[in-house]
Amino acid sequence: WGGISSLQFGLSLFWGQAAKRGLTLQDLNRLMCRAPARLAGLSHRKGQIAPGFDADFVVWAPDQTSVVTVENIQHKNKITPYLGRTLQGVVLKTVLAGNVIYSKEGGFVGEPSGALLVK
Repeated sequence: WGGISSLQFGLSLFWGQAAKRGLTLQDLNRLMCRAPARLAGLSHRKGQIAPGFDADFVVWAPDQTSVVTVENIQHKNKITPYLGRTLQGVVLKTVLAGNVIYSKEGGFVGEPSGALLVK
C-alpha cells in the first residue's frame, strides 16, 4: 500500500486557501486539530497541547512556500494533482508523543511508531 496520496500536502493546501479567506491560525487549530479529535472521539487526549494530552504537533512556517515536486513526495506512488503547484506553509518538524519523527532537513526519524487509536 502506498499511503494516502497527497496527505502530506493537506495542511499547506488548507492554509493557503484559508488565509486567502481571512481565517486565522486559531481557526486552523479549531478546524484541523480540535474538531477532528472531537469527531473521532479522541478529544480527551488529542487536538490540543495541554497537560495530559499526547503532545502530537507540527512545527511549521505558515508564511513560507514550497513547490510540489516528484522529489519531495513522501508517499509510495509519486503522483499527485498538485505537482508543480506552489503551496503556502511549510512543515519543519512533526512531533509524535513528544518525539520528533520528521524534520525537513533530515527526513523521517526511526521506524514508524504510531498506534491504532479507538474510542
